[in-house]
Order: sequence, then structure tokens, then C-alpha cells
Amino acid sequence: MRSSSKPVYPEEVRQMAIASSCPALYDLLESCKSLLPLCRADTPESDSIIQAAEKAILRAEKELNRGWKKHPLQKSGFFGRVGNHYDFEIHLGKIQERMKIYRCEGRDRVGRMVIVRIVKGEELPSLEPGVTIFFRGKVRDHRLFHREPVTFIDATSGVITI
Repeated sequence: MRSSSKPVYPEEVRQMAIASSCPALYDLLESCKSLLPLCRADTPESDSIIQAAEKAILRAEKELNRGWKKHPLQKSGFFGRVGNHYDFEIHLGKIQERMKIYRCEGRDRVGRMVIVRIVKGEELPSLEPGVTIFFRGKVRDHRLFHREPVTFIDATSGVITI
């Protein structure tokens, strides 16, 4: 039995698949390939190619930042199962004080977005944006919030700042 050494897909099909799956990175790769000869020899068209490369780099950086927020490293964008209790470590981003609760938006260690509802009590530490809190909580709901998966949590006990 012979093993085939030919590629399964021709190079053109492979390039089209890469271009359609991640167009910003493909543009960045192509612009870098076109810059190599210009770095070696000075030509009059080098300015336009360098400007196109700078635009491609900015576009790729923006797409990567958006991709990190939309698609976390784990399989699911949500944390845990609804109704279960877990220990959470959340980095706070935005805090709203309501009549009976604090509503805190933040991210866990992996980058998943969470919204925590903390009931006002006597032993509550000072909550400020940029602080990391640790607590025991119950997963209340999983929903999309501005096209991003968000886990809604009720803090049940032991809110401390780290």
C-alpha cells in the first residue's frame, strides 16, 4: 500500500480557505510578503505598499481584540450550570449601586464576562472598578448581552477583595 505524498487540497484552495476564515490576518500576511522585496530594494511604489501594510496591521489587531472578547479560550462562553454553586474570582469592571443590591460587571480569569448581583449587607468590602473579588455564588442565568455570552451570578456568601 502506497502513501500519497500529494497535498489533499491545492494551494489555491487552501489560500482561499485561510482568506475566508480570517481575512484580516490573511491581508496582514500578504502585505508582509509584499514588503520583503521592498526592504531589500528601494522602489517608488514602496510608500503605497507600506501604507497598505500599516492599515492591514491595524485591522488585524482590532479583529484579534474583538475575537478575544467574542470567543474565549474555553469551549463555552458561559460559566458552569444554572442553579449550581461555585467559588468565583472576578475582576470588576463596572459597578452600579441600586436600592438593595450592587450590580457588578466583570470578567473571570479565563476572560468570560459575568454580571454579579451582590445584596447590600453589613460586612461588604468597598467595591471599586479594577478590584478583584472572591466569593461563593450561584449561577442564575446564561444569556447573550450585546452579542457576548454572559453568566449572571448571585453572590451568596463571603465576598472579599483580593
